[in-house]
Amino acid sequence: MAGVADLIKKVAAEAAAGNIDIPDNLKEKVLGGVSDSIFDSIKKTAASNGGIEQITSLLSGEISASSSPITSMASQIFSSKIAPKLGLSSAVSSTITAMVPAVVDKLIAAVSSGKDGFNIADIISAVTGGSYDRLSGTSMACPAAAGTAAVVLQYARAKKLYTEKGTSADVTNLLK
Repeated sequence: MAGVADLIKKVAAEAAAGNIDIPDNLKEKVLGGVSDSIFDSIKKTAASNGGIEQITSLLSGEISASSSPITSMASQIFSSKIAPKLGLSSAVSSTITAMVPAVVDKLIAAVSSGKDGFNIADIISAVTGGSYDRLSGTSMACPAAAGTAAVVLQYARAKKLYTEKGTSADVTNLLK
């Protein structure tokens, strides 16, 4: 099973093919840098206030990749942190940064379609070695289900759709 970073790298390579001439000696590092930038922006967004809503809006198509703050953050991370480390010229860096929305669009298409065996129901989890990977099964589903329920209840209470005295049937109706 390929990891999330590998999937992002793959769609970055597809987006770059025929559009950007990346020197062979830097190709793997550049694609890895694009992958790291996008993955970092998703992680930072998920950890921020309102971040899950931003990610959901992007995945559902409510907001396009080109106008998403997630994409903007990924572009900024690449141009300010990755490109200088790789010694890329400003022209090459700008070209690659301009490609980030296309990479995010391809990533969303791959995730949404289940292409490449990627299932949006899989959980992104920390793994040994300081990286992340997709995991599934009951050990991943239980915390995800509990977290989803907490977010639904928080939303319902904020919108005054549910109170402490509500029943489980009320929560079920909220989810319909």
